[in-house]
Amino acid sequence: MQPQKASETISSLGRGLEVLSLLEKGGGVSLANLHRATGFSKSSLVRILNTLAEHGFIRRRGDGTWWLCWRAGRNAAAQRKMLLADRALELLPALTKLIGWPIDVFVYDRGMMELIETTRDNLNFEVVSVGHRVPVLASAVGRCWLGLCSDEERAQMIERLRRSASGYDRPAHNEDYCRELVETVRAEGHATRIRGYHSAITRPGNSNMAMAVPVLTSAGIAACLNVVWDTRFAAIPDFAEKWLSTLQDAASRLGQRIADDV
Repeated sequence: MQPQKASETISSLGRGLEVLSLLEKGGGVSLANLHRATGFSKSSLVRILNTLAEHGFIRRRGDGTWWLCWRAGRNAAAQRKMLLADRALELLPALTKLIGWPIDVFVYDRGMMELIETTRDNLNFEVVSVGHRVPVLASAVGRCWLGLCSDEERAQMIERLRRSASGYDRPAHNEDYCRELVETVRAEGHATRIRGYHSAITRPGNSNMAMAVPVLTSAGIAACLNVVWDTRFAAIPDFAEKWLSTLQDAASRLGQRIADDV
């Protein structure tokens, strides 16, 4: 086989990078839309997409759309996240349609909570991309994970948070605060974000709230399901009364599906 010319190799790489650039703009993109946006033949696009997916840069959802991965790579951690995301997609669209607000799946990763799947893009509400990271002690998912993980993992989390320079991690230095948080989450079985929390996607003083429940397996907490809503439509107690058990049931089913794959 003759080696490729340099110009041909660079051209192929350029097409792949152009596809990645389109996916980086957020949201899922279908093959047809990529064809219209790039002008590349569909057969060429299929080869590009399959190559990028094989190397862990992108992934294909069940609806046929292509998405940028949270992290390129095929290591064990990335594969676990991929499995979680795939199983969650079997549940999240119907759950979102039922509740009427976006649903997320988060996992703990090195001092922060990482988004691995979401339906926010379909509802245009606090839109973030997969891979988005939020602080542990301010977010519903982080507080849920901290309260319901093992004692050993919790100690490691708190120690890491104490070394952080983020203002949101400062309460980790307060032992009473951490103990009361854990006791509350354990008693209630879920967590909400702190009042007044805001980030690059929310304005100070916004009325949005989030509620998270754990996805549990025999090995412990594997993820958190998170729902985000506007409290102008439902106060926290009213929302919890109506939807908490539904969210917990979905988390239980997701945990079972993960267990079935092990």
